[in-house]
Amino acid sequence: FLLSDDNENILKKFAVTKLKTDGAEIKGFLLQPKQKDSLFTSLQLIFKQNVLQKIIMTDGLGQITTIQFTKVKANTELTAQLFSFNPPQGVEIIDNRF
Repeated sequence: FLLSDDNENILKKFAVTKLKTDGAEIKGFLLQPKQKDSLFTSLQLIFKQNVLQKIIMTDGLGQITTIQFTKVKANTELTAQLFSFNPPQGVEIIDNRF
């Protein structure tokens, strides 16, 4: 939801601070959840020429996870077949949806 939600909803859920970056083409934002039961304590989003390049998450134990994006293609059409899942034979699927 974070990357697809509108700004108003994001600002309701997170305190957002613009980070200082080198150069005009790189922008960074620090998001800190307003709710205490969040999975992370902070989240940094780094953009280059308005394309997401990196996400840096810090959890409650201080562990840092960095996700680096390369060869990003924005607004490409995706086929429904990419989202179909056929479990291998012998695998048991547990459906916990309510």
